Amino acid sequence: MASLRETLEAPIPRPLFWVGTPVLGLSLVLLFMFLRFPYSDLLAPISQQIAESTGSEIRIDRIEPRITLGGPGFSLHDLRLSEVGPAPLEFEVLKVRPAWSTSWFRGNPAFAVDLSGPSLALSGILTAGDGYGFAGEIQLPDLTLLPLPTDDSISLSGALTAVGDLASVDGELQGTVAFEAEAGSAAHPAFPMALAFDALSGRAHWGGEAWLTVEAFEFEGPIISARAEGTVDRPDGAASNALDLAVQLEVANPTFQTALSAMGIRIGRDGRTKLDLGGTLQNPVFR
Repeated sequence: MASLRETLEAPIPRPLFWVGTPVLGLSLVLLFMFLRFPYSDLLAPISQQIAESTGSEIRIDRIEPRITLGGPGFSLHDLRLSEVGPAPLEFEVLKVRPAWSTSWFRGNPAFAVDLSGPSLALSGILTAGDGYGFAGEIQLPDLTLLPLPTDDSISLSGALTAVGDLASVDGELQGTVAFEAEAGSAAHPAFPMALAFDALSGRAHWGGEAWLTVEAFEFEGPIISARAEGTVDRPDGAASNALDLAVQLEVANPTFQTALSAMGIRIGRDGRTKLDLGGTLQNPVFR
């Protein structure tokens, strides 16, 4: 058997030389075309197509090609999306490249995306095709910047991180998300005051018989601590989503205990109680 040195010093076989040389040359030509293509000329058509399909305007400062270990990709710098929420969404950079995924064989392109900005950061795999899907991590450094609907009665603050795998199947969202937040607060007209929390975590599943299944929810704060599980039904026509949650409360603040008692919620001497939460998201009812 030839030694490694003999193998390395041996001349390149002629068939490999005549096939490999043009392939290498073509690869280098394609590489330089990819790196030198005037991608800035694509900004206007891309923005117009997004505006026509989503009704939102997008501004991209520049596009740059990238060569990564996972393959060629692009980075889009200084993005601005308007008419998405009450305030425009701005992002510093969006990195995207084709992802190594078997979904390509099913006709569903998959892309590895990495998005960073002051109000949102995400990293994971985005799948397009018959239905959209995302698997990865999302970080919301400031929940007050979350683009909630203008008529939403819930206000939130704090930093949240969520990991999930969600997909749109026949126009309906399906999948699971686990989340945790810290040093924030939640306010709703049904509560007499905003509730500060030190830690908040949970796990929820979309799809199935219920629109949303809350598998676990924990709220730890100086005023109140809570545990909950249950379901949120699909909206029925113009009606809001109906709630069916089992809740355990531990109230440490005497003033808040009095406020809950005035709402008809009976609190034990140890500050604890169990109740069912019904009604809707906009108008919850304690039972």
